[in-house]
Amino acid sequence: MIYESVTEGNEQLSAMDLDGSNSIQLTHGPNGQEDPAWSPDGQKVALVSDENEFQVIYVMNPDGTGMSRLTDKDSHSKKVIYWIIEPNNSEIFAANSDGGEPRNLTNNPAFDGWPSWSPDGTKIAFGSNRNSNYQIFIMNADGSNIRLLANTEGRATEPRWSPDGNLVYFTNCISVDWGRDCEIFAARTHPTEP
Repeated sequence: MIYESVTEGNEQLSAMDLDGSNSIQLTHGPNGQEDPAWSPDGQKVALVSDENEFQVIYVMNPDGTGMSRLTDKDSHSKKVIYWIIEPNNSEIFAANSDGGEPRNLTNNPAFDGWPSWSPDGTKIAFGSNRNSNYQIFIMNADGSNIRLLANTEGRATEPRWSPDGNLVYFTNCISVDWGRDCEIFAARTHPTEP
């Protein structure tokens, strides 16, 4: 198991056996290391490093060796998906887990974010305001075939797939009086035929 702990004055990543034994620190240095995520095949760990007011994505071996940088700013087994917020825009990118040039998958003047891989790695669900309010969309892993999944009113964001890939859960918030009312909804990824 990999976990975060405050060591050397920053959040660092450590690993231990499931029974709590054999704890070992995996990352070291002046920057905080956080948000570890295993690749589906268990061969790599993606993590976020806080560097000069940016969050940078790295990938490493489970023992902390072989750390390589994937992004300049701010997983599926061979690709990492992330989003970058720029002034007046946000875009979704994918990068190979072994490095290389990131690819902009959305490339749209709308605010696109909150990407989530389907369990089989062939689709990406995301939130976008390309139809004025935030709704949930799905696209192929290469950014093609973007389609509206949930035609909602309010602010639909943070999609997450069910393990079988048949549903996408998401948060939808609407303004009520002086605050927000947020609920969790589910949308079928393969609508039933009429």
